[in-house]
Amino acid sequence: MELAIFKQFEAGLAELENECNFLPDASNDDGYEKSKRIYLDNRGVFKRIDDAHKEAKKPHLDAGRIVDQGKKDIREKVEAILEPHKIAYQEVDNIEKERAQKELDAALQVYREQRRKDAEFETVRDFSNVLPKEFEPLASIIVKQIILGMFKHIQFKEQ
Repeated sequence: MELAIFKQFEAGLAELENECNFLPDASNDDGYEKSKRIYLDNRGVFKRIDDAHKEAKKPHLDAGRIVDQGKKDIREKVEAILEPHKIAYQEVDNIEKERAQKELDAALQVYREQRRKDAEFETVRDFSNVLPKEFEPLASIIVKQIILGMFKHIQFKEQ
């Protein structure tokens, strides 16, 4: 794709190349100054190229903005039509998520309670092993009662 806006710069390239057809030794003062002067004197072409580029793009950018605004307007109208349906199904989804979360929380609570009871049973069972043999029948009854929650007031102290 050839753009007429850049033809003026293409025409000036030969002149610029002719001016810059040497590369002095920049390690000495004279060569350093020549290279620096050539660059500084000619770098303005970059701004002129950028300005031409900006000017060439402007009508296309403006047209693009018009297209973008048209898209935005029609999307807003479609969204206004569809939004009530989105809200309706999301409300059902949220209710279902809450129900599922409550079920999960309840199951976790049952699981944690069972783990707690298992831990209590293990503690009491370990305690019953240190009792003399003649207390074993009584100890097993007490253990069952504690597990069933009937002797919550009993506290065992470790020695």
